Amino acid sequence: MSRIKDVAEAAGVSLSTASIVINGKAEERKISKKTQEKVLKAMHALNYIPNVSAKTLRRGDSQSYTIALFWNFDFRSTMMHRFLFGLQKRILEAKVNMSIVVHPYQTGNLRKEEESFLHGAFHAAIIANANGDDLDYLRCSSFRIPVILYNRLLEGYCSVNVDDKKIGRLAADHLYSQGYRYPAVVHGTQNFPGATKREEGFFERMEEHGVKLPENKIIYAGNSLKGGFECGKLMLEKHSIDMADCYFCSSDFIGLGLLNAWAEEKLVPKKIGVIAMGNHDPQYSKYHVPSLTVINMPIEEMAEQCCQFLIDRMYTLADEPAVKFFETKLYARDSTRRS
Repeated sequence: MSRIKDVAEAAGVSLSTASIVINGKAEERKISKKTQEKVLKAMHALNYIPNVSAKTLRRGDSQSYTIALFWNFDFRSTMMHRFLFGLQKRILEAKVNMSIVVHPYQTGNLRKEEESFLHGAFHAAIIANANGDDLDYLRCSSFRIPVILYNRLLEGYCSVNVDDKKIGRLAADHLYSQGYRYPAVVHGTQNFPGATKREEGFFERMEEHGVKLPENKIIYAGNSLKGGFECGKLMLEKHSIDMADCYFCSSDFIGLGLLNAWAEEKLVPKKIGVIAMGNHDPQYSKYHVPSLTVINMPIEEMAEQCCQFLIDRMYTLADEPAVKFFETKLYARDSTRRS
């Protein structure tokens, strides 16, 4: 097994410099990027195993792995329990010895977590909630451990995805079939690439149906029940409720907030239709009055596939990047049911 001394010699640096880079202190100690790259390449070439991996091997438990789940604790924090449920289900079914640690990070700042990747604190990572800046960082990085992306496509990485444009088209087809002709989108105040693609697919499909889009076709609301409720109340106060006859919401929490705001006026579904992405616990949208039409995000199944990709790479040594897309299902309920 390679030693840190071997890495230092292969990289042409001192033992202390190699140690600084391996332990994730390079930026702090002002080690140049060029030197960091030399050390990382040497580590990869020599299959050097730092910290947690080495400890695992020393105790003779070579089939025990620690997986880091990178997740942003913003409005998406409430979705994480569905993801963890899927991971747990696949780990139990596969009977593998894997531990999951949640690694909080801020979307757009993944590069600040570089020390964690270099420190050897885990054997593999699943990265969720990444934005363009994070993908740029990943594109320029070369990790020695398996890294799986959740609902983000990037060449060279395994990823598990849905077709976001197709989701928007599905929402448009459903609303059109129910007789709605003046569509709008309610976005969360914190946007992300998937939501933009869904919006594009939604409006493109409506135009294909011959629907004329309103001038103010995009509305913004906080990514929560409260945000949706306040947005709905504000629309009533400003008498802008008639600007559209249907709303495609980026989150089921926003959609439920709208339904609550308009409950007394009984606008839904005869006058206004509401459809939303089903991100959170499905029982909230299913048992609300009126029940909310959603396009379910198959989070549990996607998490299972993320876990399977890791199992393939940790236990069978598969190394080719793999991509899998999941279908989304629309659950038509009272909030869009005119007939």
